Amino acid sequence: MSNFQWFLTLGVLCCAVLSPQGDGGVLAVFWPCETEADCTADGTSCDFASGQCECSTFDTVLAENFTQCLATSLIGEKCDDSVQCNLMPTGASCKAGVCDCADGQNYLRGKCRPLNGLGESCETDLDCYFGYDRASVSCQQNVCGCANGYYNRYGNICRRKSMENDACVVNADCDELGAGVECVGLVCTYVDEITTTPGGETEETETTNPGSPEDDDSTTAEAITETADPEQETAFSSRRQLTKAFVHAPPPTHSDAAAQVSFAQLTNGDTEPLISPRSHEIAVQTSIEKYELREVGRSVRNAATATTTTTATASTSTSSRRNSSRNQRHAHGQRRRLPALFRFDDEDIKTYSTLGSSRDDDDADEKKYGSSCTDNGKTCSGLPHSICSKNICLCRQGYYARNGKCFAELGEIAESTDECEYEFDQLTKTCNCQKNYFYERDLRNCRKPIQYHLSCTSNSQCSPFGASYCHPEIPRRCTCEEYALYDAIKQLCEYKRGLGAECESNDGCPVDHSVCSNRVCVCADNYFEKDDQCMRGIGADCSVEDDCIPENTECQEKDEEDQSRTCQCRKGYVHFKDECLKEAEELEDECVEDEQCKPLLASCNSEGKCGCNDEQHAKNGVCETKRELGESCTKATECYVEKDPENVECRNSVCQCKLGYSANANQNQCIRVMPNKKNSSGRPSALKIITFMLIGSAFLITSAAIKQAYY
Repeated sequence: MSNFQWFLTLGVLCCAVLSPQGDGGVLAVFWPCETEADCTADGTSCDFASGQCECSTFDTVLAENFTQCLATSLIGEKCDDSVQCNLMPTGASCKAGVCDCADGQNYLRGKCRPLNGLGESCETDLDCYFGYDRASVSCQQNVCGCANGYYNRYGNICRRKSMENDACVVNADCDELGAGVECVGLVCTYVDEITTTPGGETEETETTNPGSPEDDDSTTAEAITETADPEQETAFSSRRQLTKAFVHAPPPTHSDAAAQVSFAQLTNGDTEPLISPRSHEIAVQTSIEKYELREVGRSVRNAATATTTTTATASTSTSSRRNSSRNQRHAHGQRRRLPALFRFDDEDIKTYSTLGSSRDDDDADEKKYGSSCTDNGKTCSGLPHSICSKNICLCRQGYYARNGKCFAELGEIAESTDECEYEFDQLTKTCNCQKNYFYERDLRNCRKPIQYHLSCTSNSQCSPFGASYCHPEIPRRCTCEEYALYDAIKQLCEYKRGLGAECESNDGCPVDHSVCSNRVCVCADNYFEKDDQCMRGIGADCSVEDDCIPENTECQEKDEEDQSRTCQCRKGYVHFKDECLKEAEELEDECVEDEQCKPLLASCNSEGKCGCNDEQHAKNGVCETKRELGESCTKATECYVEKDPENVECRNSVCQCKLGYSANANQNQCIRVMPNKKNSSGRPSALKIITFMLIGSAFLITSAAIKQAYY
C-alpha cells in the first residue's frame, strides 16, 4: 500500500464520524479499504462492493476504539461497549456492564424514553410509567392514572385488584373484596373462615413447592388448592376461595414519582444486581434452600390454578393452543396459513390487521432472522414483525430475535401464542405475563410474585412492598430503601416524612427549627426532637420561662452586654445533652452522668454514685489527683499516704513527710521520729553546753547594761 493510502486510512480512523443515539451507539463509521489488509480490527473484512471495512456478520458492530467487532446486545444484556446496545437505535448505553437506559428513562417499544408518573400529562398510554406491569396504567383525559381493575399501591406503582383464584401478594390486593379478607399463601382468603381440624392443626392451602419437579410448569402465582368434598366441608370449613369477578373502578391520580431502578440493579438469569447494601430488612429468611424461587421458564406459558376438581382457567396452556392450532390446520386440508402482517402508521401506535401474505406465491422461501432479503423497508416473507434493512431480515422495534423468529416484547401486539414466550391475550392480541407476575425492565422476562418472607431474585418482586429492593446478599430478601421504614400492618416500606427524611437543603425540611444535615432532616442546634417536632432545648432562644421545655430550666439573659435570653439550667443543675441533671453535693450521691459529679471532681461509677477513680483519692470531700511520697505535686491535697494523711505535705513541689516524721519502708506512711534524752556517753551534749553558755552570756550582758543605766 502506498504512503498516501496509509495516511488516508489513518485519517479516516481518526476522523470517523460518531453520532450518539441517546447515550450510546454510532451513526456511521467510514473506513474505506482496497484490500483485506486495510481492515486491521479483529473480525472485520473488506466489502469490495462498498469499499468499506465492515464486521463479518450483521449482528456484530465495530467497537468504539476500532480494535474489534463486538456482538450486539439487547436491553438488559451484558455488554462491554455502548455500540453493542444499538444495532437498532434504542438510545441505551453500556452501564455497569449491562445495556441500560439513561437515568430517568425507561425502555419501551424498542427505545429508551422518559415516562410520566401518575397524575402527570400524557397523550397515549405509552407516555405513562407502568412500573412492572404494562397493563397497570392508562392515559385518561390526558392524565396518567391506574388502569381499570388496578389501584395505586405506592408512588407510581399500580397493583391489580385480586379476585378469586387471582394471585395476591399483600393484603391491600384483596381490599376490593371487603373487610375480613387477607392475602394468605398468595391467595385472597376470608380469615374468619380459617378453621382448625379436630387435632388442633389449621388446614393450610396446599401450594406446590417452587423447588419441586412438579413446579416446572406451574408456580405459586396461582396457588394450587385442594377442595374438600361436600361431607368434609360440612364438618370442617376450609378456606373459601372467593367468587371470580372483575370490578372496574376509577383509578386514583397521584403526582409523586416512584424510584425507577436501572438494569444494573436487576437480576436477569444468573446476573447479580449491582446495588448498594442498605438496612431495614422486611422479614427474616429462615431457609433459603427451602424457599429458593426460580425464574419461570419461557416454555411455561400458563401456570393456572389447578384443583382436584376440573376448573376452567383464564388462559389455555401453550401446548394445548399449539395442538389445537395444528389440528385446525390439519382439518383444513393441510392448508398453509398466510402470515398476518402489521401496519405501522405511527411507530408508537400499532394496529392489528391481517393483510395477507407479502409473498408473491406460496412457494416463496420463508425467511428467518438474519436471512438475506431484497425488499428493503418491507416485511420479510414468512417472518412476521420483521423488516428488511440493508438486505438483512431484522426484527422491528418492540420485537426481538429468538431461534430465527421475531418474538413480541411484553405488552406488544402478536399474531398468536407462537410469537409470545409467555402468555398470549386473545382479546388484546398482546404478549403478557401471567396475572400478578412482574414485567422485567427488558420487557422479555416475567418474575413470579413472592411472599414477603421468601427470598427474591429481582427488584420487581419487591415492588408491592413500597420503597424496597432485593438485597444482593444471601439470603436475598426485600429490604427497605435508605430513609424508609417497614410498616408491618401496611406491609409497606415508606419513606420518612419530616424529621429523619431525606433532604437536599433546609427547604426540604418542613418542620419548624429543623435543618438538612448530611441529607437528613434533623433538629437545629439547641433544639431536640419530641413527638416529631423540634422543641426548644438548653441554649435555645426564649422570651419567657414557659418557652423552655426541658425540666429544671429557666429563661436567662446570656450576659449584661447581650440582652438576648436563652434557656439555661437552674442553679444546682448541670447541662448534659438535652437535660438538666441535679448536681451531686457530696461523694456517694446518686448520679446518672459524670456531669453531675464534676463539682466534686468525681465521676459516676458503675453503681450509679459519685466517687473517685483509681488515680484519685478523697480529700476534704472532693476527689484529688493521687500523688505518692516522692512524686511532684502542686498542692498538699494531692499528696497521699494510706494512714494519717495529715502527716504529709507538698514541700518544695514534692510530696514529703512533715518535719518530725519520716516515711516507712513501703513509702506509704509517715511515722513520727522520737528524740533520745541522753547521748551514748551519759554526758551533756555539746549543743546543750553551748546553749547554756550563750544564755549565761546574754544574762551577764543584760545585767551590766541595766546597772550602767541606773548609775
